[in-house]
Amino acid sequence: MKRSFFYILLLGLFVPTACVDLDFDEPPPGGEPIDISANATIQALKAWYVPGAFTEITDELIIRGIVIADDESGNFYKTIIIQDETAGIEVKLNSVGLFNDYPIGREVFIRCRGLVISDYNGLVQLGGGTYDDAGQTRLSGIEEVLLKNFIVAGKRDQFVTPKVKSIKDINTNDLSTLIQLNDVQFIQSDAGETYADPVTQFSVNHQIEDCAGNKILLRTSGYADFAGDVTPGGKGTLVAVASVFGSDLQLFIRNVNDVNMSDTRCGQVSVTPNGTIADLKAFYQSGSFTTITQDLIVGGIVTMDDQSGNYYKTIVIQDATGGIEIKINDFDLFTSFGVGREVFLKCKDLVIADYFGLIQVGGNTYVDGSGNTRLGGIEPANVGDHVIPGQSGQTVTPLVKTIDQLSLSDVSKLVRLQGVQFTDADAGKTYADAVGKFSVNLNLEDCDANALPLRTSGYADFAGQSSPNGNGIITAVLAIYNGDLQLFIRNPQDVSMSGTRCDGGTGGGDIDENFETVGNNADVSLAGWLNVATKGNRLWRGKTFSGNTYVQATAYNDTQTEMETWLISPAIDLSVAKKLSFLSSVAFWVHDGGSVLISTNFNGTNVGAATWNSLAAQLPTSSTTNYDWVNSGEVDLSSYSGTGYIAFKYTGSGPGGQTTTFIIDDVVVQDK
Repeated sequence: MKRSFFYILLLGLFVPTACVDLDFDEPPPGGEPIDISANATIQALKAWYVPGAFTEITDELIIRGIVIADDESGNFYKTIIIQDETAGIEVKLNSVGLFNDYPIGREVFIRCRGLVISDYNGLVQLGGGTYDDAGQTRLSGIEEVLLKNFIVAGKRDQFVTPKVKSIKDINTNDLSTLIQLNDVQFIQSDAGETYADPVTQFSVNHQIEDCAGNKILLRTSGYADFAGDVTPGGKGTLVAVASVFGSDLQLFIRNVNDVNMSDTRCGQVSVTPNGTIADLKAFYQSGSFTTITQDLIVGGIVTMDDQSGNYYKTIVIQDATGGIEIKINDFDLFTSFGVGREVFLKCKDLVIADYFGLIQVGGNTYVDGSGNTRLGGIEPANVGDHVIPGQSGQTVTPLVKTIDQLSLSDVSKLVRLQGVQFTDADAGKTYADAVGKFSVNLNLEDCDANALPLRTSGYADFAGQSSPNGNGIITAVLAIYNGDLQLFIRNPQDVSMSGTRCDGGTGGGDIDENFETVGNNADVSLAGWLNVATKGNRLWRGKTFSGNTYVQATAYNDTQTEMETWLISPAIDLSVAKKLSFLSSVAFWVHDGGSVLISTNFNGTNVGAATWNSLAAQLPTSSTTNYDWVNSGEVDLSSYSGTGYIAFKYTGSGPGGQTTTFIIDDVVVQDK
């Protein structure tokens, strides 16, 4: 028996190892061995993209990328997104359960010849062909049976490090790439809500904001397995894939692990004011630099920041008792202390003084090149000890007064003057010297001959813009210099002067329209403007993106076979030579659908009965990048007389037809 056992044991030791293949039933840890390499980047592939077209790849392009999003959670459907060192792209695959073969972190190679590149509402995609969807041509996914002909799966666990971005810096170059936002949160009304609607399975947009109040959309599919999960109420980090829909940048997460928000929300501070700005200003002694020794804490709302460049290293805050300038020795203060931000100022050890009569708070003193002692700003290292940001989105109601009613008690307050205009000598001049960077005073007046200067820095980003020629409203912060009151605006939107001047003339300020009062996705309805559809039923609509509102017309997804819509200005007095300027842009170019015209016999209602002449304005072309602004240049209207009307006309057609989006903004008509 012992011999038999030993013999069997020896036989076992000499069994060929090739028969034991269990270790090879699973792929090697790094993935299947492959014999393929890339000869093009994703960025090179995307160069084949033609807006609005379906372009078949005819070259032997092979791209390589890492999967950064798959369909495991259900937030992406029949889609993977891959990224390399140059760009990312969405790949449509007509199959489900893609995460089994192409999970996040998997290297993939795609043979692109025979595939088709197009876009869905601005997001570039790669697919297998096209199909008809109720008259609309759509990009189809690569068919399941063909996947292995085009896609080779490589190594696993090749993860992409998200690019750290701020909300305001996200742009079209980031589309279909993985980004990370730090110190962000769901806006208060979206915190504690489900990511989407798991019952109806409707997708939902929530807004993400940073502590400066910048916002971006986070979109979640109702089919995501986390649709019923509740959004966090804190602040923290968000990892997501950047996307776009039309003009709206938006984000998609892969799963809830991409969201880590457990810190204290922006603006939730444990600081409690124990005094007012009036109490702070009581420490001021004329001609002195006074260090505050008491534990005084005041709160206020920022009414002026440095975003436009009209103020430098300074913000202004205001409470119910008054306003005061705070000097901070740093740049881009608006990112933390922008207009509308609540601010708590811990005043102990700060210094209060004045600059030619304007009371300011700073961090120290210094001696300038002329030997004068000046108030210095709070140093960046000390800002957190003294200036604490609170809630964003707060408002201060401007103090409505006339020029002659303004007094020293209003200095550093937000004020609004009505029925004012720039003097004849200053109307139509640039706000400041944008070339020499010199500050300029332009004089304002009311119809009772009261006057007040508006001062603008040569470093303001609007220094080269012209002041309007009409009569109207200005909102500004009141300041003082050597006993003389003066105003500072935050940006040109603080000035709205398109009414009749005090002498009864138009003064050339016939139109100064930035469309900021038009609602997002609302049909344009402005006093004096006519918005009319002569074919179909679509009108010009307002659209807000990144804080700017413009108006646009588009036949995209229109069910009508023809579309023609007109946006016509108020009447313009052409007895004085005029000039027109505006900004325009396009998106998803398919056809040349926008034009600008003028009529001098339009009766105000019947578009077809009037004679319309084309104006020689610079407009976008097929080579214009989506949403890039094109300046019209100075359009000369001096050859026209009588009463004129400017028309922005859009023509397009319905399903699958001429669907370019045409956009306009900042329409100005003034004296030539």
